[in-house]
Amino acid sequence: AYAADARALWQAIGEAAPAGTRWVIDSSKTAYGAASRPLTFASAAGAEVFFVHLVRDPRGVADSYARKGLNRTHDARPGLRSRVPASALRAVVGWAYAQRCAERVARHLGPGRATRLRYEDLATRPADVVRRLGEWTGLGLEGVLGALARGAPVPVTGHQIAGNRLRRLEATVIRPATDAPSPLGPAASLALRAFAGGLLERYGYSR
Repeated sequence: AYAADARALWQAIGEAAPAGTRWVIDSSKTAYGAASRPLTFASAAGAEVFFVHLVRDPRGVADSYARKGLNRTHDARPGLRSRVPASALRAVVGWAYAQRCAERVARHLGPGRATRLRYEDLATRPADVVRRLGEWTGLGLEGVLGALARGAPVPVTGHQIAGNRLRRLEATVIRPATDAPSPLGPAASLALRAFAGGLLERYGYSR
């Protein structure tokens, strides 16, 4: 059923997209409920899928969740309080699961169809990372690079699918986090070592 739904969705996107559209970007931010989507689009829908794995230090993820709450609470859905804090333990375990899912997708698609970017590199050296991404996709991304060179906000028009909060903005600013993440508690630290130790080293993060 999921494969049939994916084929129908892909066909509907193709029919609704403006003439000359070359790329459709799915900006899913979590592995929950979306981990198999790239593989399903590639196999069942026959789409030519390119996969960008954006990873962040799990300690920064846990700190962001503690301060801002879960992503889904920001859309103020009925029954959800805005900015409900998420525990660091949940964030660390979820992070490890998400990275395993992302690596499985990347292995399946192959090196020419998957690339990994670090959030910290994007936040501190956005032009370098965007240029690399533009070369990898063949899109160039000159408009984004020009905005970054001028120190101007990056236009985000075109994000019109419900669920992406950027659709409410005309532009956004890429900036690094100004504060160091808060230390993890004992349970989250143990989970980090148990579930994510090898991942931290592979992605260039210290234990």
